[in-house]
Parts: sequence; C-alpha cells; structure tokens
Amino acid sequence: MKAIKVFMLRPGMRFDQPVYIEGENILVPAEIPIKDKDIERLTRWQIEEVYTDGREIAESELPRRASREGAWFPPREEKFLRNYRATVEKVEAIFQDIVDGTSVSHEPIDAVVNENVELLRQNRHEIVQLILLGELLERKEALSAVNCMLLSVVIGISLKLTSHRQLQLATAGLLHDVGMLKIDKSILGKQGKLSETEINQMRTHSALGYRIISKDLKYPEDIARAALEHHERWDGQGYPRRLKGEEIGLFSRIVTVADAYEAMVSERPYRNS
Repeated sequence: MKAIKVFMLRPGMRFDQPVYIEGENILVPAEIPIKDKDIERLTRWQIEEVYTDGREIAESELPRRASREGAWFPPREEKFLRNYRATVEKVEAIFQDIVDGTSVSHEPIDAVVNENVELLRQNRHEIVQLILLGELLERKEALSAVNCMLLSVVIGISLKLTSHRQLQLATAGLLHDVGMLKIDKSILGKQGKLSETEINQMRTHSALGYRIISKDLKYPEDIARAALEHHERWDGQGYPRRLKGEEIGLFSRIVTVADAYEAMVSERPYRNS
C-alpha cells in the first residue's frame, strides 16, 4: 500500500480503494469522501500517515444515489445505510415501550440482534464506517445503543468468541444503557456540568438497567451484568461496586470499550457519567 501524509488530505477526497489507518483499521471505504471530522480525528490521535492501494477519483467518475440527508453513497453502502436506519427505528420503538411501561418481550430484541450480527460478520468495515459518519442521524438513545451493539461485536469477533457468545454480547451492547430510559430527560440533555445530586441520580441507571434486563426481559446474568458494570474501571475507581481487574465480567469490559468509543464519536453530553 502507498502511504499518504495526513497533512495532504483534504475534505471531499475519494479513493477507488479503502483508505486504512493501519492494518485492517479502515478510515473510509472505497468511494466514500474523506470528511473534516476524519482529518480532525487523525490529527488528534497524532497519526501521520494513512494507506491505500487505490487512486484518488473525482465525484463525476462515480454514479451515485443520494441518501435522505443529502450525502452520497454507492449502492452497496446505501443498502447498509437503509438497514442501519431501520435498525435504529426498531430499537427506538422497543425503547419507547420500555419508557411507557409497556410489557416488552425479548423476541423483537433477539430479531434485531440476529439480523445485525449476521450482517456484521461479513461486512464489518462498511458498517463501522456508518458509525464514524455520525452526522447521518440525530443523536438519540437508540442510535447510541445500536452503535455500541455493533462495536461490541466487532471486538467479540476479533477475540474469536463463539457465534452464540457474539449474539449474547450484541444483546449486552444493545441494552447496556437501557437504565438511562428511566433517568430524567433534563439531566440527559444538560450541556453544562452536572450537580452532585444529578450525578448520583445519573449513576442509578446501571442498577436500573440490570433490573430491566434480568427481571423484565429475563436475559442471562452475563448480559445483565454489562448494564450493571459498564462504568466499573480496571483500577477499581468506577461504580457502582468499585470492582477491579477481572472481577469485571468480560462482556462488561468489552461493552465499556465500545461505549467509550461510541461516546467519543457521538459527543454525548452525559458521556462521562
């Protein structure tokens, strides 16, 4: 692969092959334009070069269809985008039922998980890129949950988890923040610093989520623990139980990494809580 200095990149540049940061870590798929935020991230991460086997191409060389937001995608990426949006809408409906106190079964959740894990196993680079293109959909709980589900499974695949464990991990990633649905909206949307009272209220979401997953939805303990433990930290400085090291469940550790990355790219106002 040829190396391209980051300072040579410009917003709108496209290549006929994927552009990589290193190894298999994709920056943008083939034919997708590089954006300002891509360059900003590379600079922030102190990455000096990216790599590609492709050549730079002009927009006029590629027939495309427009997405609803006006961004342009080749047909293959458009298919993933439609599925991504549909998944967010399904999860939003499930979450609304939880907010309303409507009885929710695990069947629609399992359907979302099964469909997306199978798609992700074959197309993880393209799907992860949709997460990086965070401006495509407004920020909301369902979008963050779907992103965390997908990112968690990417990690699980890299760790060579079995297919069954990948499905369980996906469910854990999707539902880990479900307790947030029971937190006052004025706290979730607050842009300034939270008060101590608000922080304490926010931190109850992990126990609330554990209860919803284990008691209401009747999922296994491994899945529910991800909700309870995703704010624990390796050094024991997290909450609610100040667990450390391998006292924290594997799913919890994976979801914590995925959640932190998703929060970084989506800039959630409550991401540090």
